Amino acid sequence: MDVLLAFELLEAARWITFLKPGGLVIANTQRLVPMSVMTADAIYPPDDAISAALRQVTESVQLVDGLGKAEALGSTRLVNTVLLGALSAHLDIEPAVWLSVIERRVPPKYVEMNRAAFWAGRQVYPTTAG
Repeated sequence: MDVLLAFELLEAARWITFLKPGGLVIANTQRLVPMSVMTADAIYPPDDAISAALRQVTESVQLVDGLGKAEALGSTRLVNTVLLGALSAHLDIEPAVWLSVIERRVPPKYVEMNRAAFWAGRQVYPTTAG
């Protein structure tokens, strides 16, 4: 399975041409406005236009409110782990393996928050939006 994991909505559209037809897109719904939009006449496309562009390549589009889930868990720094959880739901790797890696790679005082973020992301599947 080819997967495009994007940490920002427009990033997904920017890289969609690299995804094989029918692949999976998991994209954070967060908007990080590029400098060209802030300083020039460029426009950040509406969410529905971005979603439509993604769906021209694949119907398998999963939009995740990673920032919202991370904020609800107490730290915006958890966005990556939320998205990792969403990705994990699509791969044939047991959650225990993912959690073991989190425990090894994350400083001990942040392990529980990251575990919660992983499960929050994993629970998004199979919901699709857009």
